[in-house]
Order: sequence, then structure tokens, then C-alpha cells
Amino acid sequence: MSDTEFKDALEDFLKAHGKTTEDLPSTPSKPTTSDQPVPKAVGEAVVKHVVSSSSTHRRRLRLFSGKTPVPSGEFDYESWKRPARQLVEDSNISSSEKLSRVIESLLPPASNIVWALGKEATAEECLDGLEKAYGVTADGDELYLRFSECFQRPVEAASEYLVRLQELLTRVQDTGGVNPDRVDNVRIQQFTRGCLYHEPLLMKLDLKKRPTPPNFVSLLQEVRLEEQREREKEERRVGEQKVATKRVAVAAEASPIPMDDVKQLQEAVALLQQQLAAVQTADHHHGIPANPGQQKSSWSRPHPHNRQVQKPRARHPLICFNCGQQGHRLTECANETNAPLVQQQMASRCKPASTSGNEGGRQ
Repeated sequence: MSDTEFKDALEDFLKAHGKTTEDLPSTPSKPTTSDQPVPKAVGEAVVKHVVSSSSTHRRRLRLFSGKTPVPSGEFDYESWKRPARQLVEDSNISSSEKLSRVIESLLPPASNIVWALGKEATAEECLDGLEKAYGVTADGDELYLRFSECFQRPVEAASEYLVRLQELLTRVQDTGGVNPDRVDNVRIQQFTRGCLYHEPLLMKLDLKKRPTPPNFVSLLQEVRLEEQREREKEERRVGEQKVATKRVAVAAEASPIPMDDVKQLQEAVALLQQQLAAVQTADHHHGIPANPGQQKSSWSRPHPHNRQVQKPRARHPLICFNCGQQGHRLTECANETNAPLVQQQMASRCKPASTSGNEGGRQ
């Protein structure tokens, strides 16, 4: 490192802390010339500290208050916890800096929980307190049960379902509900079991036959690539259908109906109209109305004064079908059977009906 670079790095470091070179304490030392090189270890330490301080200064957590529903500009707890946990686990940041970054990202009522822990609480203790207040209350077994009951929704893409499944699996991992060595296998099993609406995609991926299951990022990439291929195929199918429809329309426009056929159709329609008019005229001359339904309805209800009272038919005398005599029934007959007389009585009863038409009941 040259002298100029060291000087610039030192000034940036002091400026970040609100100091200048004049604030440095002076110590008696041997006079040195400007040509004397700066020790390499000192320069690297200063630059490393300046770089880490500047990167830490730029890292700011999003706001979190713990309110429901989540206000605009804030994160929910699960989304806020991940970068906060990453910040606390960073070994290049001092403990005081971690605590200040966590506290400045909190708003009431979440900040009240941190203040209740006391002034001596560390950043790790603050996160543990917030986890108890806003974290998941279910244990690992219950979360794993929820994970195993997570299925794809009807309008949900396979990649979206995989992301939602991974969120549940992360919570299961945080609570110790699954062995870290089995995370990829568990993810593959539930994805192939719960992806209900993309069976062709699962058949192409063929995840169950792979000796080593892919991790989440690799699996998500494969699923998105297959979805892209399916969309391209669907677009091509729709395009071919549109082209075929357009070809049919163009062919229909290019081959219109010949004029001779049109004239023949017009003549046939005119002939049918003439025949229909002739039939209607003939019905009018014979007294048949144009609408037979109206005539039927008028005949169905004749005027009461025009009704003819039907005279009751004369009752036939009671005859015996055993002896042929009148005045008693077959069940009451004690005479001998006389078939000729019975036939004569029956013939005399049927004779008026064959000669007088509607007056068949009168003798």
C-alpha cells in the first residue's frame, strides 16, 4: 500500500467516526522521513476495519413493530428475523453495533419487549425474546404435520407451490422437526405428492428415481425451465389454431358461391312461396280459417244456447242368457237351456243399432 492510499484510508476511517487527523494523540517518536514505508500489517488492518465499518454502516434492517395487519413499509416477523439473524451471526461486526442495528429497526410494541430485557441484554438475547413473543408457538412435530398436509392449489403454478412448501420446511428446520440430512429427501417426497395439477411436469423431472435429490435452488430452476417449455408449447398450439382458422376464412372468401346456384335457390324459394299462397287461398274459399288452432279453440266451447240436449237411451229389458226369457238373470234361472231363444233376443237387441245409426238405443 502506498502512502497516499494509506492516508486516504485513514481519513475515511476517522471521518466515519467523526474524527480527523488532528484528533489523533501525538506520541514522541523518532522523526521519520516521508520516504519511510508504512508497515504492511498496519495498513491491512486499517483498510480491513474501514471496509467492514463502511459495509456495516450501509446494512440497515427493515422496520418491524409486531402489529397486525403489517403496516406499510414494515416486515412481518418471519421476514424480518432472517436478515436480523444473519446480522447477529456476522463475526465482523461488533456486539455493540449488532445491538444498535437491531434496536433501531424496532418499533412499539416490539421495541417494548427488547427494553423489558434490560440494558445489559445482547443482540442474541433480544432476538430470543422477540422469538418468544412473535415466533411460531407450534413444536417441530406439529409443523412437520402441517408441511405434510400442504398441497398445490388449483390456480397455483408448480414453482409457486415449491416456494410455499420451502417456507414451511424452513420453519420445520428451525424447530428441529426434521433432520438436516433429510431435508432434500423430505422436500422431494412432499413435492411429488402434493403437486396435484402438473403430472406431466413430474413425469419429465422423474425425481423419485434420482440417486441424489437436488437441493431447493436446483429443483426450483428445473421446475421453472419445464414450466417455460410448457408455456412455449401452448403458445405454439394457440398460434397454429389461429393460423388454421385464418386459412379457412381466407379459403371461404376466395371461393364464393356461384351466381347460378344463388339464382336456383331464389327460384326455389319463390316457387315455395307461390304454392303456400295457393294453399291458403283454397282454404279461405272452403271456409277453413288460416289458423286451425283458433278454429279448434272456438269449437271446443260452443255457446250454451246452441247445445243440443242428448236424449237418454231406452233401457233394454232384462233377459236370461240361459233360457232366453225376460224378467230374471242367469244366476236366478231354474229353466232348461234354450240357446235359439237367447240368440233371437240378442239379435233383436242389436238390430236397431245397425239400422238407425245414432238412434240405436231406441226400439
